[in-house]
Amino acid sequence: MSCIVTAAPKARDDLRRAAVWYDEHHPAGADRFFEAFNTACGVLEAFPDAGRPRDELAKGIRSYPVHPYVIFYVVDYERKRVRIARVLPGRSDITSRDVGA
Repeated sequence: MSCIVTAAPKARDDLRRAAVWYDEHHPAGADRFFEAFNTACGVLEAFPDAGRPRDELAKGIRSYPVHPYVIFYVVDYERKRVRIARVLPGRSDITSRDVGA
């Protein structure tokens, strides 16, 4: 199944924060991270179930790692869409409130 991948406003904010962090702390890593993120979006577009189910956080939420971050997303099978809810640092103590799915 092929899906359209979109990002929720909070996910876009997360990506902006990641860009600022890379700019300030590791400029050489920014290109690698964003290339890996784009590759991950391609994987989710082609294989929306590629991520791990994270029902302990919210019903229907899945996660897919893009080191050092984790993409949290929801699949709408009827509309063939993947909505990225958040992109959070993988070392965070992530709760249901964080993913906001």
